[in-house]
Amino acid sequence: MDDTKPNSEVMSAEYAGSEKAATNQQSVATKTHKDIVLVPQPTDDPHDPLNWSTPRKLLVLFIVSFAGFSGMLQAVGNVSSIFQQGALYHKTPVEITYSISAATAGLCAGPLFWAPAAQKFGRTGCILWAMVFTILCTVWAAVSTSPGNYESFVISRLFGCIFGSAATCLGASFITNVFFLHQRGKCFSFYSVMVLLGTLAGPTFSGFIVGQGESWTVEYWYNVGLEGFVVLLIFFFMEETGYSRPGRPEYPERSPTFSGRAIDAYLFRKPSVPLGRTWSDIGKLAIVPFRIGLHPVGMLGGIFILVVFGWSVGVNNLLAVFVQSPVEAGGYGFTPTANAYFTFSAWLGCIVGNLYGLFAADKLPLWVCKRGGGVWKPEYRLHALWLPTFFGLPVGLGLFGAALQYHLHWIVAAIGNFMLNFSSNVAVPVIVNYEVECFTKYPVEAATIMNFYRTLFGLAIPFFIDPWLAAVGVGWVFGMMSFFSIGAFMLVIVLMVWGSTIRHKVRSSIMSTEEGTKIIDANASHLDVEAH
Repeated sequence: MDDTKPNSEVMSAEYAGSEKAATNQQSVATKTHKDIVLVPQPTDDPHDPLNWSTPRKLLVLFIVSFAGFSGMLQAVGNVSSIFQQGALYHKTPVEITYSISAATAGLCAGPLFWAPAAQKFGRTGCILWAMVFTILCTVWAAVSTSPGNYESFVISRLFGCIFGSAATCLGASFITNVFFLHQRGKCFSFYSVMVLLGTLAGPTFSGFIVGQGESWTVEYWYNVGLEGFVVLLIFFFMEETGYSRPGRPEYPERSPTFSGRAIDAYLFRKPSVPLGRTWSDIGKLAIVPFRIGLHPVGMLGGIFILVVFGWSVGVNNLLAVFVQSPVEAGGYGFTPTANAYFTFSAWLGCIVGNLYGLFAADKLPLWVCKRGGGVWKPEYRLHALWLPTFFGLPVGLGLFGAALQYHLHWIVAAIGNFMLNFSSNVAVPVIVNYEVECFTKYPVEAATIMNFYRTLFGLAIPFFIDPWLAAVGVGWVFGMMSFFSIGAFMLVIVLMVWGSTIRHKVRSSIMSTEEGTKIIDANASHLDVEAH
């Protein structure tokens, strides 16, 4: 990297458990880019993923993000056709949403399998074959067209999302392997929002398909084509990013030819995983997500995302029930096409959330770090949540609930839906990035358990939303959601203020951070965080 220069006053990116251990490592010469220390430190090898060109890095990020998008898209592909499917299967609309709950269960449980599997068979191979099996399950759903196929359809959604969830957790390690600390916020924002955008695109496309009088099976047939395209992208352009670094596990040497790399990765001949890893090691890795999730740092972040994103999942999964129900039943009487147009409020919230993340997810933490003397703490990441989560989410939930309660103009509900999706789509990447940087040796496992927390509550909402609505009314349901969200943000404040203390006092062998790194010169006259 010809634009790096030597500097001093930096420590390694490894968690040492004490400030003394961190200080002892600050004399190591390092490389910087425009006053920002490069963490982790790149080698002089051009094959080091940290030294790849920006387009090459972004291509890997795009492919894994797009794979996650397609996996999520098919999970909610039938949201706008619940009334049509209800007539076919002789089920109520809420019973049809159980298929979405089955899909959510697959998205929740799948990463718990893929995280350890990828440590044995390689990440690109797992993502490719998982997408192939996702295609088969999508076809299964599309051919479940007989009145007695309800159970078969629900099962197809469960397994389709178990397979489709692979890229939703494995992408975290690609980001940590090829991007520097000062770039990860933007990358996690793009990756997470692309994945979550699938949950919004599904209902939109579904609404237009059904609204035009097409069979609901088209909702799945177009997914088959998209997933096939993703398989081709992965096969021809995806790259493994494991690299042997000093003091780190050793990886097998890559084949110099495309065919050799393809055979190594996709036929599992020589997957890009640390050499000498045994099945016993894989068994131990399989419980790491639960260890992270039960650590106070993981639990506080996980409960926050469980509550905050749970409301978003619940609203999006049940949106058709809310807005397509007749006016006399408390809805807006929307057609499927009108429902599809309404979902663009969520799209806009997701896109604005991504723009906010691209701007603030790195710059704001680095600004806080600069004011604190230039020494890094993972907790600086959390300050990006003040505006969207402390303010935007409660207001969005309140507006959406008030619109339904008092049957206000649909634009009020749309504004509430926009704010709800803006807030939740900012919260997810920030928390995932924070947890990954608290457990840098286990990025996939940290992302996996945060995914589990994220989807767990959304899985349960369809089963208790009706009794809740009947007990307190729609206005108070969303009002209570708003108050619960404010309460959940108090957990983030605990991490902001005492997160570092908690990590030092509740030590664990799985924990490693980049805390204590002198990442920026506090006396620098500018703060430039452009991609290296």
